[in-house]
Amino acid sequence: MTREALFEFVYERVVAPKLIEIKKALIKTSLPMISGDSEKLQNEDWPDLLFASSILAQSTDAKHLEGALQVATGALLSETPNDINDTAGVLLDKLDNSRALTLAVDRKLIEAGLEERLGPILRIESARRDILGSVLLEHSGTYLPANKLQRDLWRKASKDRTWLSASAPTAAGKTYIVGQFLADKILSGTVKRLLYLAPTRALVGEVEKDLRNRFRGEYNVQISSLPLANPFLKGQKEAEPVIYVLTQERIHLLVNELGDEANFDLLVVDEAQKISDNRRGVILQDAIDRVVRINPEIKSIFVSPSTSNPRVLLQDRPEKVGEEVLESTSVMVLQNLLAVRQHRGKKMEH
Repeated sequence: MTREALFEFVYERVVAPKLIEIKKALIKTSLPMISGDSEKLQNEDWPDLLFASSILAQSTDAKHLEGALQVATGALLSETPNDINDTAGVLLDKLDNSRALTLAVDRKLIEAGLEERLGPILRIESARRDILGSVLLEHSGTYLPANKLQRDLWRKASKDRTWLSASAPTAAGKTYIVGQFLADKILSGTVKRLLYLAPTRALVGEVEKDLRNRFRGEYNVQISSLPLANPFLKGQKEAEPVIYVLTQERIHLLVNELGDEANFDLLVVDEAQKISDNRRGVILQDAIDRVVRINPEIKSIFVSPSTSNPRVLLQDRPEKVGEEVLESTSVMVLQNLLAVRQHRGKKMEH
C-alpha cells in the first residue's frame, strides 16, 4: 500500500464518518443560539480519531489536513480529559498550526507547559519541527517560526532575478510572511526601494500602518502612500530605504512624476487576482507594465488568495527573469458556510 493509499484509507474508514457530527458540534459551539444537543461530540472515541489524524497530518492532500484539523479542534472544544487535549495540541503542532496551538493555550483549552508533559520521543519530534519549521532573518541572524507555506514562500522569494506568484487560502499566513520578508530585505540592505501595489485604498492604509509599526523608532525608512517624489528623492539623498504603498492609479501618477528615475528593486502586488477585473484590472496591468519597462530586472512578488492559475500572472515577465509558482491548499482555520432561509411573513423564524 502506498502512502497516499494509506492516507485515503485512514481518512475514509476512521475520520470521515465522524466529521459530520464534529462539524455540527463545532457550529453549535460557535453559534450557541442554534437549538439542538451537542452531547454527541463528547462521546466520540477521541484516542482513535486523534491517532488517525496524526497519520493524516503527514499527507499533502487538503482534504486530509482539514479533516485532521477538525478533529483536533473538536477534541479541544469538547469536555475531554487533559491528556486528550494535550494530544490535540501535539496534533496541531504536527499540522504546522502554531497559531491555533498558542490560541488554545491562551484560552486555557490546553494547560500551559505542554512540552514539559511530553515523553522523550515527542519532545525530540517537537524540537525537530521547531528547528526545521523556521526561516532565517538575514538582518539579525535569528530564526522566525513559520509553517510550510511560509517557508516555501520565503525560499522562493529569496531567489535572485525571479518573479514569484503565490496563491494560498485566506488566513494561511501569506500576508504575514510577506511582511516579514520585506522588512528583512529592507533592514539587511538587500532592497533599497520597494513598491507595494495594493488595489484598494483600504488595503493601502492597512499595509502602510503595518510597515510604519515595523520600522517605528529604530530605523530611518521613508514610507509614503502618496505619489509624491519627495520621499524618493530624500531617500536617495540620505541613503535611506524608500517604500511606496500605492493603488494602481497612484502608481501611474508617481511614474509620471519621476519619469525614468522611478527605479525600484522590488515590486509586490497584493490581491493580484484583481488583474482580471474589467476596468481597474486594465489599469493595474498597465501600472505593472510601466514599472517593469523602467526596471526590467526588478524582482516581483504576486500574492493572491486561492487562484486556480497563479502562473498566468507571470506570463509578461522579461525574458531573462525566472519564474516561481507557489500554489498551496494548506488550511489553517476552519470555515463554515451556513445557508439561512427566512420563513415567509415571520421575520424572527428561519
